Amino acid sequence: MIAVVLLAVSAPLAAGDSLYGIVRTAGSGDVIPGVQVSVRGYPEAVVSDPEGRYVLHDLPNGRLELRLERLGFEPLTVSVTLAADGVARVDVDLALAPVALPPVTVRPPDAPIPLRPADQIEIGAVHLTRDVVGHDPLIDAADVFGAVATAPFISGRDELNPSLHVRGGSGDQNLVFLDGIPWRGPRPLGGIAGLMPNGAVAAVDVHTAAPPARYGNALSSMIIVHPHVADRFASEGRLDGSMIEQTVGGPLPLRGGSILVSGRWTYRSVFNAPEGGESDNGFRDGVGRLSVPAGAGSLDLYYIDGRNQLVFLATPESSSSAMNRFRSAGSLAGAVWTRPLGANRVLHARAWFSRVTGGAAWGSWTMTSGLRDVGLSAEYAADRTEVGLTLTKTVTTYRARDSLAGLALDGAPVVATAFASRLWMPTSPWTVSTGVRLNATSTWGIQIEPRVWTRMALGHGVSSSVGYARIYQYVQSARNEESVVDAVLGMDLPVAAGAGGLPPARSDQVTAALEARVGAEASIVVEAYARRLSGQALVGSATRLPFADRGIGVGGGSTRGIDATVAYQGRLLDIRAQVGLLGTTRTAGAMRYRPSDDSKRATVGVAYRAGHLAVVRASATLGNGRPATMLQDGLQLDPYAPMDGGGALTGSPMGVPGTLNTARLPAYARVDLAFSRDWGLQGGGSGARINTSFTVTNLLDRRNVLAYVAAPDGARPVFLVPRTISLRVRWALGDWP
Repeated sequence: MIAVVLLAVSAPLAAGDSLYGIVRTAGSGDVIPGVQVSVRGYPEAVVSDPEGRYVLHDLPNGRLELRLERLGFEPLTVSVTLAADGVARVDVDLALAPVALPPVTVRPPDAPIPLRPADQIEIGAVHLTRDVVGHDPLIDAADVFGAVATAPFISGRDELNPSLHVRGGSGDQNLVFLDGIPWRGPRPLGGIAGLMPNGAVAAVDVHTAAPPARYGNALSSMIIVHPHVADRFASEGRLDGSMIEQTVGGPLPLRGGSILVSGRWTYRSVFNAPEGGESDNGFRDGVGRLSVPAGAGSLDLYYIDGRNQLVFLATPESSSSAMNRFRSAGSLAGAVWTRPLGANRVLHARAWFSRVTGGAAWGSWTMTSGLRDVGLSAEYAADRTEVGLTLTKTVTTYRARDSLAGLALDGAPVVATAFASRLWMPTSPWTVSTGVRLNATSTWGIQIEPRVWTRMALGHGVSSSVGYARIYQYVQSARNEESVVDAVLGMDLPVAAGAGGLPPARSDQVTAALEARVGAEASIVVEAYARRLSGQALVGSATRLPFADRGIGVGGGSTRGIDATVAYQGRLLDIRAQVGLLGTTRTAGAMRYRPSDDSKRATVGVAYRAGHLAVVRASATLGNGRPATMLQDGLQLDPYAPMDGGGALTGSPMGVPGTLNTARLPAYARVDLAFSRDWGLQGGGSGARINTSFTVTNLLDRRNVLAYVAAPDGARPVFLVPRTISLRVRWALGDWP
């Protein structure tokens, strides 16, 4: 129930500072203000500030007993040893203790107020910060989005999957919200990076079971990005074999004003064909945030821009001039006005406009795609209640054509939504959350989305939860996720409901969970779920091309699964083990098939802190082998050859005619090893840190298979990543986490 992270740093805060850190809630990661912090045997005691920070001064070197106390939390005593420099950082997670009244959480004025008190954990929700990710041995300590991709409920095409398949859903069934504003822009190709520059992200919340009623239009998951508040100057960047990223932020000469700019660029060709001339391949994007005071509140202005390109030879013969081309671009401009109305009450108003375009050339086919999304929303949030309104209009165009036929799909649904949520605490061990969204459209009338979950504390660190949610989705994709080319494509092809008779998709999901905390360092979480889908765009049932050509299949499906996670977080050792079982089917007319996801998957990771600056990580992943369709035509893929990050991709693979995904690939297995080291610097009155990370991917050089290609002498395998060695450097200046 209690997790304690001790991290000694090399640069002191100021002369005389001895012990400092941040106090957070175990499980949720919320900061805790008002915690009394003292050292046994010394008169000085301090109280954590609204950001959960505390500082104790002028303590002697040696072993000390640190005491933390606050109403609503279990008191904690931590043994700390100060090094010779007399400076240490101690970040502490406090376990909740039932009291008659819920604890009060103080937040910055522009931070959204959650529906629930900090001691209530929504079923199927994951809260990720850099501190949380730093104790996940399955991922690099600084990559919050990377931790989303390693969650137990994610499956797909292993390391080359640029889209997230959440509990049997497709990639277009996830929606990213930046401070409550939806972002549908392009994703990095080949799974080489997260959904936006990591330096701009303070935290990520993922809702997979019964999301808050204020979020909708995504059947599988809502990914909520909380950007950094640049109230102090800071700079962070990273560099590796394929990408460079830089983020800079700081205050403005206005009270409460600040600016944050973050961008990244894949500066080497990725998945090139030899002699193909595709030096412009890659991905680049940027995020900007400007915060200024506005009347009685504050105004946040956002801008996002992303561009993606993938070009490669259409045939393996280097003498051919035919090329496959995929391009996508997107931008988003949005504004969020926030006005605090008193303790635990806040008003938000949002407006946004986004545009996404895409295009492709594949053999004799050409394709263009476009989306324009405009929206307004307003919401009022209190401690346990939230109500709001949203109005959106999404216009999509899609064209695919060859010399013989063409396909045109146009949609422009207008959706007006009213939503309300309420948290109930009928008795001390019970918590109940209820919510509803009412979607009004001119074509489909009013569609109701009920959301409910309940949680019961069983005692001795054990709790159980159950939840139900119905969700409608009005924008799907004409991208064929059953095509092997989907493994490297980082673009969606939006098609709105009403285009070509496509209805809104619908998901009904029931989830049950059991959580147990064993002592102060270990936890076990088991979640079982069942989903039923209808109105789903199933492009793979109608074509073997990477995108829809003569039509889009419409159908449904069902998913059942169970995920289990065991985690241990010690002073020097972190262990995480995940197991997932998944059964998914898709049905389109008379066709019934399994999508290309693992049905069984296991992952285990271990991280050891060799001193306070170095971490060694090792992880292993096993999969039972995905369903697949035999390919015809040539295909060559060597994603990391040579080892400097360039690659090779050629061919225009198509599935051999017949039933979809009736073959099965061999079992998947991979072992990775990584070593990272922090280097603290001093100077200029502000801290500077450098982190170097050395990673060996696929340590055992196992030849995992991406696909099989039909050949005269039998099936020829196409292999995934061989053993690859990479080096990453990160740097940070100022008050960056």
